[in-house]
Amino acid sequence: MIEQILKDSAYKLSQFKQDEISAIEEKIYKKSNDKFYMKCLIREKEIQLKPEEVIRQLFIYKLLNQYGYKKSQIQVERAIHFGREVKRADIAVMEKDRPNVEYIIVEVKRPNLKYGKEQLRS
Repeated sequence: MIEQILKDSAYKLSQFKQDEISAIEEKIYKKSNDKFYMKCLIREKEIQLKPEEVIRQLFIYKLLNQYGYKKSQIQVERAIHFGREVKRADIAVMEKDRPNVEYIIVEVKRPNLKYGKEQLRS
């Protein structure tokens, strides 16, 4: 199913192991609108799976299961302050002893399509 969701995107699964991919695929279901959904591993609410969201859920799974971070340490769409500017991080892992301090920030960006379809249009 993940391959189906990612098929028209430039996202790749090369940084994830097959067992991680399978674990997320087991949580995916299709609705009558022909779109894929799953329950977010952190927010515990139903989310529609677009390519970027699939990659975010795979990274969350890896943080929880491979690196051993606790669910309570991970926040999704967290506001991060850069001086006066505020941006949203896709994933923030908070320090164990200081739950308001970011330890790791993960930003899932659309892959560079330098040689893809978008480059050909310019």
